[in-house]
This record gives sequence, C-alpha cells and structure tokens, in this order.
Amino acid sequence: MVKKKGLSFWNICFVITVLLGLILRMQSFHSLPIDAHPMRQTDTESVAYNLAFRNQNILYPQNSLIRPVTNGDAYFFLEFPAYQYTISLLYRMFGWHIELARMVNLALYTISALSLFWFTKKVFNSSAIALFTAFFYTFAPGSIFFLGHAIHPDVFAVCTYLVSLATFVKWKGRGKACWLIASLFSFSLSISTRP
Repeated sequence: MVKKKGLSFWNICFVITVLLGLILRMQSFHSLPIDAHPMRQTDTESVAYNLAFRNQNILYPQNSLIRPVTNGDAYFFLEFPAYQYTISLLYRMFGWHIELARMVNLALYTISALSLFWFTKKVFNSSAIALFTAFFYTFAPGSIFFLGHAIHPDVFAVCTYLVSLATFVKWKGRGKACWLIASLFSFSLSISTRP
C-alpha cells in the first residue's frame, strides 16, 4: 500500500505566508520605480530597457545616464547585469511594461522563500523552524521593499544565494555532482550580481 503524502500544517502555513508576502510586495505594482531609492531603481530599469531595445550584449550593458562625463557610451559598471538581462528578455517578448519587472521580482521572492524554507527544514530537521524563518524573511520591512518590490538586483542576488544553499544541502544529501554544480553556479551568479 502506497502512503499518500499530503500537505502538512506547516506547509500550508508556509503557502499562506508566501501568498501574504506576494500581496505585500504588490504595492504600487503599476507605478514607475520612483517611490524610494529612485536613482538606483531607475538606473537598474534603464539598463534592462537598453539591453532589450538598444544594445543586447550582456557584456556591454548601458544605462541612460552618462557618469562620469568621460563615459560617453553610458556603460554600466556596478554589477554583472544578470537581473537586468532577465527583465530585458521579457521586455523583448512583450514590450516595455513596468509590471514585467515587478513580476520577475515576485517570482524571485517566491523562489527564494521556497529555497529558504527547504534549506532550513533540511538543516534543522524542523518544519516549525523553517516556517518561522520564512515568516521573518517574508515580513521584515526591508525584505518587503528590497526583496520583491524594488527594481533592484538585491532580490536576484538573495534568490540565487538561497538557491545555492538549498542545492548545496541537496548535494550533501545525495552526492550527485549536478547539485554541486548548480550550487556553485548559483553562488557565483549571486556574488557577481551584487558584489
């Protein structure tokens, strides 16, 4: 007889937590990125826009600001633009809509919360600790803005970092090289996205 695995109380609470977190992160969903840290948000979005419609080379990202004056081509020097490139792919497919960038953030928040929950559950062998970890991650004020709402590479960096932790634990448990490679790739992407 096969035992059916249903959703446990802790898993249901986790799903509710993530859904509430998504609702919180949908504030100003249709608004331009000028609510807080506007220079950084618009700079990030500008790079995504230019990758979509101007220069599609991820190795030569450009923004719309010329800083310093000697940077006449407006090359972007802050971080590797993996986050911006992801958004630019959607811009190319569906046109420029700020909601696409917001949806990327919501997806990254969801993946990061799931990775954190799974990682914590495996490390501490406790669904309760995993739920409380995901709860605090979801509802911390800085997390609501920077990890899910703002058009800013922090959400991408945190997501790829948490995915690297989860895949590393998976590798430790199973010993398959593909999980270690995924962990190292995700960790490298996290560091390069937000050094």
